[in-house]
Amino acid sequence: MASNIASAAMWAAVFTPTADEIAKEIVAEEARLREIEEKAYWEAYWKAWDRGCKEKVIERLRNHEEGLRFHKAIYPDMTQDEQADLIERGEWKIVAPTGAEGNLCAIWADETREEAQNPLYLKKLREYKNNIMSRGDRVID
Repeated sequence: MASNIASAAMWAAVFTPTADEIAKEIVAEEARLREIEEKAYWEAYWKAWDRGCKEKVIERLRNHEEGLRFHKAIYPDMTQDEQADLIERGEWKIVAPTGAEGNLCAIWADETREEAQNPLYLKKLREYKNNIMSRGDRVID
């Protein structure tokens, strides 16, 4: 019986974590949880930012704000109300700069549709995509 006790004590010593090991596990778990919380915070932040930006653009278009009209040279007959409708229906996505430089623009959600094949639009689209990649402009559905 004494050998069983000694054997059990030996195995307990081998498999019982030390205080340092326990502390490291606690710190690692806290760091993992902080990372999850921070990710959730920023996801919620950007979701609200996107929603607010989209709502404000639609409001400004509906109020016929002077100077706010997308692709005037490409689609000259399109009204601000029609543009607001396209955004509301999800046919257009807003591209919004997150920094100090850049302007709002709109891109077709479906790049295969006929209106999106206009050569002038395709030229602007390349510019917009470059801004998305280089400046981090946001694409808002």
